[in-house]
Amino acid sequence: MKFLDKQPQVLWWYRNLVGTDKFSIQGYRQNRIYPDFIIQQGKSRKPVASVLVLESKGRHLADNADTKYKKNIAAYFNKVGHKVPWQKLAKDFQDNQFRFQVLDEGEYGDRDWRRELKNLLEGGSVVGN
Repeated sequence: MKFLDKQPQVLWWYRNLVGTDKFSIQGYRQNRIYPDFIIQQGKSRKPVASVLVLESKGRHLADNADTKYKKNIAAYFNKVGHKVPWQKLAKDFQDNQFRFQVLDEGEYGDRDWRRELKNLLEGGSVVGN
């Protein structure tokens, strides 16, 4: 995604796919969630203690049950993620913050998704989350 490549707050990003060897989140339903993007944030080409996990949804999916489910999981993930030290989750990511957000085009009407994503990268939150 060219937009991410141009953001100074992005050290690297990864387009996550579905598969047993890919990053996933287990919610309360049987099937795992495979978020669309994993973004390592950075400053001056050095990593900062923040990784953004992003699930994107088009306008046509705004009121979709799957979108609502993923937003609920994202909210819980963020609540728990701030309380659980990274050391318990992965030794390679000590002292990092891990955020899971759903970027839902249906929630911000005429506003551009790029502005919403830039706000996330700067430490803000998505409208409605």
